[in-house]
Amino acid sequence: REKLGAELQADFDTALEQVSELLAAFRVPVLAIKGYEADDVIGTLARREAAAGRQVVIVSGDKDFYQLIGPRIALLNPGRGGAAGVEEHWVDEANASERLGVLPGQVVDYLALVGDSSDNVPGVKGIGEKGAVQLLQEFGNLDALLARAPEIKAKRPREALQQYADNARLSRELVTIRADIDVPLDLASAAAKEPDADALVRVLTRLEFHTLARRYAPAAILAAARARAASAP
Repeated sequence: REKLGAELQADFDTALEQVSELLAAFRVPVLAIKGYEADDVIGTLARREAAAGRQVVIVSGDKDFYQLIGPRIALLNPGRGGAAGVEEHWVDEANASERLGVLPGQVVDYLALVGDSSDNVPGVKGIGEKGAVQLLQEFGNLDALLARAPEIKAKRPREALQQYADNARLSRELVTIRADIDVPLDLASAAAKEPDADALVRVLTRLEFHTLARRYAPAAILAAARARAASAP
């Protein structure tokens, strides 16, 4: 992606700082590994913890995470409200192919074929979603498609795969979520905790979330009272 301009970068940095403050006040642990995208951190943790026998649930509506669905790894799309709202949706191996039309093991190849302009993933020009599903159902995976492109009966996808084979390979690399990076995590430290009510009220008030601030204010007052009582002689 192109770098942000100075003004947008400043806005982003401010927003990131505010979100970090909110997460700290809610006592939500944050993991960040320099040089890697959040998807890679999530993918590594998901595969590692599933291999250790734990049930993993990735909370996201991002279709890229469908490639991680498998034994002990499920996806929860939390949905959203509003005029264009969608319902919360649980996805595991039983229904993983419903959204994209392909199995989790084919998701990377599917995304490599259709591309994603918002992420600068070129894909293969001339192959859309339906075409990608049909080709993967017939040939199985991207490597087989590229190797057997001359056998494809339809002219448009045949020529597209022959012309844009390099784009397909690059796109596959771009959409593949890594699962092999070093991510230190102490599960006990990630256990749910009560929010820091005092800090939360301060941050919410400063950000003008007054309704939310009032919701946590009684807890903040109670926490302060408890602290004063504990320190009294």
